[in-house]
Amino acid sequence: MASARFVSVDVLRGFDMVIILGVDVLAYRLAGAIQNPWTEGVASLFRHAEWVGFTPYDLVFPLFIFLAGVSIGLGEKTRGTSAPLKKAARRAGIFLVLGVIYNFGWDWSPDRFRLPSVLFLIGMSGLAATWVSVLTDSARLRLAFAAGALLILTGLQYAMPVPGFGPAVLTPEGSVNGWIDRWVLPGRLYGDTYDPEGVLSLLAGAAMATSGLVVGRILADAVTPRQAAMRLARGGGVALVLGVAAAFFVPPIKKIWTLSFDLMAIGSSALLLAACVLLFDGARVSSQRLSWITAVGANAIVAYMGSRFLIYPLTWQWSAELNPWAGVALVAVLLAVQMALLQVLFRHQIFFRV
Repeated sequence: MASARFVSVDVLRGFDMVIILGVDVLAYRLAGAIQNPWTEGVASLFRHAEWVGFTPYDLVFPLFIFLAGVSIGLGEKTRGTSAPLKKAARRAGIFLVLGVIYNFGWDWSPDRFRLPSVLFLIGMSGLAATWVSVLTDSARLRLAFAAGALLILTGLQYAMPVPGFGPAVLTPEGSVNGWIDRWVLPGRLYGDTYDPEGVLSLLAGAAMATSGLVVGRILADAVTPRQAAMRLARGGGVALVLGVAAAFFVPPIKKIWTLSFDLMAIGSSALLLAACVLLFDGARVSSQRLSWITAVGANAIVAYMGSRFLIYPLTWQWSAELNPWAGVALVAVLLAVQMALLQVLFRHQIFFRV
């Protein structure tokens, strides 16, 4: 968990996980049961952009990577030691295995094997941020690392020619992301011709987590929550403006992690965290009053893996086969059960962490 001074980090992580646990599916089922522009508008907030674009739902995964970096920044004590790096490397290795298991789900057919995963990208992003943390405590050098990773990614996407397509082709088949994934990665790719958690996504993830690392130090060094929130708001605003400006030249595409998308995601994450710091830490809301949501983020691995093997088969398949309102009820009950079980673990201080 994050520093006790900033419960907002755990609150935001909890909200992020609740969406994954079934709020998104609940929105879809409600839109099917109550067919009007309002419910459809809400459901649209929980849909990814088909290719080019930036939706609130596109922020769910990048925000988690960003918050992982924030936690590293809040928890770091010394630099120049290899202990945190070894721990982060071990964590990335475990996440690799868990990610492969997650990708199989209940179907262990050989053709279902997929190496990249959300978990592995989180683990590798955290490893990169930890390495930067050990290497230097300079905020400028840390930001330079994040910027360098994004510039390398953008340079590859625009300068490296893909056989049969040439350079600067940002399509699933023609992007350098897809070409490298098809050339390097064994097994299936999530997007068939590319993988959104593929090789080049590691550069974007490293930049996202390292930006969070800088934010974590800002929180740790701030005198008051309001001071921290103002600094986050300024930095997040700059990143968001840069991302919007970059979108005129580089379209925002989450599935291949383009420069404009990454900057917009970093900026939006920092602004969301700034708002939470003001709302919860600034107002000195008791952590006990917020335990219903922090409990979800405290056991994120349990929630994430449990949703894959228990919740998703029920919420996606069964709820779709029922009549609309029965589907809504099923998803709502499953979401409430998950929240209750995670609350029990939290109250008994039972945490499953890597």
